[in-house]
Amino acid sequence: MAASSALRLILGSSSASRRQILSEMGYKFTLISADIDEKAIRKENPEELVVALAHAKADAILEKMQNNGMMKEILDSQDTTLMITADQIMKSVGLQHLAPNLESSSFEDWWEGVVAVPADPAYKGLHKGLNSLIILGAWAIWNHHNRCVFNGVQSSSSMVINWVKEESHIWCRVGASDLSSILMLQ
Repeated sequence: MAASSALRLILGSSSASRRQILSEMGYKFTLISADIDEKAIRKENPEELVVALAHAKADAILEKMQNNGMMKEILDSQDTTLMITADQIMKSVGLQHLAPNLESSSFEDWWEGVVAVPADPAYKGLHKGLNSLIILGAWAIWNHHNRCVFNGVQSSSSMVINWVKEESHIWCRVGASDLSSILMLQ
């Protein structure tokens, strides 16, 4: 049976700024808060912490979806579904100034704050690097969605994330120096 061409977004975050950013970008999404104690999950390595938090949030949200019947609805519809969870890990990797905050009343406000970074040489090229990373991320999601719809590939956020990691390193090797500076900040 062929998959439908619909893309369903589930925002696994209670952040008002994340809801607003997605809404202003024109995305329709379902909000399901994970309601986990993020402070109880600790790892030394920031990458391990991100993965542990993502798994805990996804597990909590999947359990809610099974309990409220949403999981069956998604499986019956065969919609490609992408769950987006976010956490406050940016500080651990030195990029806390890039995370949306309560003072950002819109996507434009957040973006203006992002590009108004300190004059520190470590932030040189940040705007172009972020543009490259955003384009790469959007491209990865679009390509993965198409592979799911047209080739029957199983939807997987970890596949998208791994692809972005691999592709970003390729972009850096072929001259995306500003993207390279973003990756070096991490």
